[in-house]
Order: sequence, then structure tokens, then C-alpha cells
Amino acid sequence: MKKRKRKAEQKRKCAYFTVTPLNTNINIQREVTLLYDIEQQDIIRWKKEFKDVSALCGWDNETACMVLDSIVASEYLYLVQNTSNIHDKLNIILQYKYPANKSYYYAEELARIKQDNFLTIEDYLEEVTKHCNRLGISKNWNDFQKHEKIEDSFYYGLSDITKLEMTV
Repeated sequence: MKKRKRKAEQKRKCAYFTVTPLNTNINIQREVTLLYDIEQQDIIRWKKEFKDVSALCGWDNETACMVLDSIVASEYLYLVQNTSNIHDKLNIILQYKYPANKSYYYAEELARIKQDNFLTIEDYLEEVTKHCNRLGISKNWNDFQKHEKIEDSFYYGLSDITKLEMTV
């Protein structure tokens, strides 16, 4: 019974779109999660999901803005209502979740990540990347700056044995 309730709640929190690719008669259904709780949702994943659906549907800036405004909970609409560029709207939402005044906190979290706390290098890298992305949003870094920080932080948190193996 609980599983059905959760599935029903998840369905209510998604918007569905039907896409017909050009020169085909194929209808493809896609969904995008509604933005209902910025504090609890994975906003970085949500942004990627929204951009993927937007690209697949071929939305121009105006359409993407209209869709975004319709899937954002009313309590967050004030964040994006004065902006007419979809990239700006998405970045404003990210910066609301990861504000500049908390960048020191994200940097401290990142510094505590050590390879020894993970079973695989992949899991370790994923965690470093996730925290670097948060820090990068709060500091408004470009992709190059984020990539550099990921490399530096990855190496910094490696175990001594792994560092030794890398130099041999």
C-alpha cells in the first residue's frame, strides 16, 4: 500500500511531454520533475533533466521559460519571474540552493572527502565531483575552474598508497 502511495505522489510531482521528432510519426513521452522543494531536491540533477527534455523537445528560450515557470512551485516563482532567459533562470535557482555566502561550508565539506572512505575510485570521484559542483555554483565558476578543482581535490584526498602507485 505504501509503495502505491509513493508512486502516486511521484506521478503528481512530474510534468509529462509528448515529443514528435521531425519527419517522423513517432510520439515519445518524456517527463520532467516539478520543482517543489529546492532544499530537498537534487537541483543539479533536476536542471540536467530539464535541459535534456528542453533539448529533446526543441524548445526555444521563450517556450523553455514558459514551461519552467509552470513547473516551479509558486513559492519559488519570485526567484525567476523577472528574468526572461532560460539559462539565467536555471542559474538563479542553483544559486538560491548553493548561495555564495555558504561557499566556505562547501569548501570544508569538499576538503573532508577522502578516498579511504569509499570502496571504489568511481564512488570517490563521484562524491568529489558532486561537492565541487556545489562549490562551483556558489562561487560562480566556469566549467574550466570546476574541472581544475575536481582534479586538485581528487588528488588531495587520495590515500598515500594510491598517490605512491600513481608516481611509479
